[in-house]
Amino acid sequence: MKRTYARFESHHAPARRGAFTVVVLVSLLVVGMLVASLLRMALLQDRQLGYEQFRLQAGWLAESGLERAVNRSSADPGYSGETWRLEPGQLESSSAATVVIRLEKAETNSRLRKIIVEAVYPEEGPHQARQTREATVVISKES
Repeated sequence: MKRTYARFESHHAPARRGAFTVVVLVSLLVVGMLVASLLRMALLQDRQLGYEQFRLQAGWLAESGLERAVNRSSADPGYSGETWRLEPGQLESSSAATVVIRLEKAETNSRLRKIIVEAVYPEEGPHQARQTREATVVISKES
């Protein structure tokens, strides 16, 4: 006796395959968008970190400028300021910096000097950090 098996053909198989392909493509699109967003955030944070480094370096340069002005004005009462340029090698970086130091006489006391320091780092480029510091010092001798 010969057995006959009935064959059932499903008409839903191509539709399921098509739906599965759509789900996979949409999932890949969503994952791609997430990866792109994470990459953009990482690049933005890296750029912000660079700006923060510039700002901190300019702050330290401004503090150094204040110390320089105090030392120079103690040695020379006629010292009125300077533009102090630092080369990249002096800063152990790839950028130069400029520190402008000004001394102004106080109106009330001729022995008082107001020191104003502005540091710019890097010296050139589209993204510079500027930091200003001020202090008042007493000059021991008149010029």
